[in-house]
Amino acid sequence: MKKLIRVGLFSIFFIPFGVNAQSDFATNWGITGLFIDGRSETGLQLDLNLTTRFLAVTGTLDYAGGGSSPVTGSCFFTSSNGLYCNLQIDHYSYSLDVDDALNGTITAKNADGVTVDAGVISFLGLE
Repeated sequence: MKKLIRVGLFSIFFIPFGVNAQSDFATNWGITGLFIDGRSETGLQLDLNLTTRFLAVTGTLDYAGGGSSPVTGSCFFTSSNGLYCNLQIDHYSYSLDVDDALNGTITAKNADGVTVDAGVISFLGLE
């Protein structure tokens, strides 16, 4: 039993779990013209992590007047060196389509796949 406890403690303290792992890219975008559920959406902060062929995404969507919602999703690079992302935010699906300068459009769809609103997204930089 003592050996099992030692192995367990060794695992907890000496095997890396990636809990404090840094993202590959920490990005910031500004959003204009997107208004959902009575709130103006103003910013998108995303951590982009490279996988073998795609980007895994986590982050927050910020609202005018304060508050934010969690973001999760995935992205891939387009043939024109842009980026296309599908993001899940609250009960909406967001499509992010940006060019090689990382500026473009953001579109929100409801659970039925109907476009609710669209706006412009502007790359503000990396952290």
